[in-house]
Amino acid sequence: MKQILIIAVLGLVASANFYEQLQSELKDIKSQHVLKELLGELKALIATPAKKVLKPSGIPHYVHVAFAGFKAKFNRVYEGTEHQYRLKIFYDNLKFIEEFYRGPKKSYTIGITAFADMTHEEFKEEYVGGLRVPANHERKVTILPELTKEQVAAGVDWRTKGIVNPVKNQEQCGSCWAFSAVAAMEGAYAQKTGTLKSFSEQQLVDCSKSFGNHGCQGGLMDFAFKYAETNKMEQESDYRYTARNGICSYKAAEGVFNTASYTDVAHNSPSQLQSASSLGVVSIAIEADKQVFQHYTGGVINSPDCGTHLDHGVAVVGFTSDSFIVRNSWGPSWGDRGYVQISNSASNICGVLSAPSFPKLA
Repeated sequence: MKQILIIAVLGLVASANFYEQLQSELKDIKSQHVLKELLGELKALIATPAKKVLKPSGIPHYVHVAFAGFKAKFNRVYEGTEHQYRLKIFYDNLKFIEEFYRGPKKSYTIGITAFADMTHEEFKEEYVGGLRVPANHERKVTILPELTKEQVAAGVDWRTKGIVNPVKNQEQCGSCWAFSAVAAMEGAYAQKTGTLKSFSEQQLVDCSKSFGNHGCQGGLMDFAFKYAETNKMEQESDYRYTARNGICSYKAAEGVFNTASYTDVAHNSPSQLQSASSLGVVSIAIEADKQVFQHYTGGVINSPDCGTHLDHGVAVVGFTSDSFIVRNSWGPSWGDRGYVQISNSASNICGVLSAPSFPKLA
């Protein structure tokens, strides 16, 4: 929540001049409507009864207030030693956030996400690392026609064109590759038929192992596209997501479409990824195991803070003149309503240019 981020960053507690201080700190916010909303939410948080807030020594009051708001938003229930343990982790994460804002101004923001009560190691172990690229994997690249400067400047956002479903949540299963591949296939299907449907990630998790994937232990989008060439994709309503490995229960009669092929886009080329993104939703790989991703809340990541060691599959759903719009699979409460914007710099920020690909339907 934005109000928790503000408390964390400023380290303020309710006082006679609290809101005056906050007004001063937020002077860069141009929208008075947004400012009024933030202030209202902050007042509600500060009003949390003190008796509901535990106060172990060494942890400031504002952290207890922020943790109470965090638990309420994300439905966390902690008791006894577990509460103390998670509160300490939460405090450590707030200190990381505070240090971020003490440094040079960035083009993106971080704050309280659903992962704020997890250590960085827990976050990496449970949500990152689902992308597995074999050492001998060869990409068969197709060079796409370049866009004009006018087309690049205009950009595209496929979310506004009816081919992108609401953000999904892979939960604690290394199935990011399946969510990335399905997002691209859902987009291609919607473009071809004019109907947006939700297709099954669990089908890929359970049934595409013979194509090189490993279920919740990781996989690759290209292998998912290859699987769909000979196995029609079922809808999510027919093959539900369970966030765990299961026995393949594919029913060919329920299948809706096959892929005909897939295209590997030239790597390390912003213009080629823009060209691909102008055609539809594109699967990409990034590095997402850094703390900036754990706590990202908005803006354009335009620095090497996230690295280029690929470990996570996501999907590009459009681009602006200076960034790619990326759909993650950690639910809508993470990032900017489930999305992150990554710079289109030739520096390959977060590895976004490293391995794009997209399917073609039969």
